[in-house]
Amino acid sequence: MDIGNINSYFVSTSYAADKFAVKQSSEQEEFKIDKKREKDGELSEKEKEELKKLKETDRKVKQHEMAHIMAAQGLAVTPAQFQYKRGPDGQLYAVAGEVKIDTSEVPDDPEATIEKAKRIQRCALAPQDPSPQDRQVAAKARQMENKARIELMKKKQKESQEAMKKTENDEVKEQNLKIPENNFNSNLISKTYNTNFGSEIINFLV
Repeated sequence: MDIGNINSYFVSTSYAADKFAVKQSSEQEEFKIDKKREKDGELSEKEKEELKKLKETDRKVKQHEMAHIMAAQGLAVTPAQFQYKRGPDGQLYAVAGEVKIDTSEVPDDPEATIEKAKRIQRCALAPQDPSPQDRQVAAKARQMENKARIELMKKKQKESQEAMKKTENDEVKEQNLKIPENNFNSNLISKTYNTNFGSEIINFLV
């Protein structure tokens, strides 16, 4: 599977065997066969070897793409699309394939983005033989995960700071509500003693 950017929301995941990558249609002319020999089932040793390789490639291509699809749980995935090559027996064999998966971040939700990035990594590395581009997609998903973790940490720090600030403000308000009561008691005591003891002022501060 090779993965290349399609747009900001999807990447193409494809697989092409080294020896059977799809080329220009003109090159497929080499595999046109004599209809009589096809009917009679006569193939040269070279054609038999070529057919064997094509069948193996077809199996690997389809197995590879299916592994991506099975691992893409929770991701938007398109059905696998295959490119074919005609073999010396006249049959078509898959030599390349692709699926598209959603690799965009979840807007304003770093926690969901982290989980999605993990699924992308599992999807990209699901086949037994991940291609270099598969690994690139997995690496980009790890970067997306790390970025989301930093955003989540900042978000939690901000929420913690706001909670602490609210607590401090509540404590200040509570203290301010107690101050008038204390001042009232102090003034009352001072006036009482001023009245009872003439010029002698005794202040009791509460």
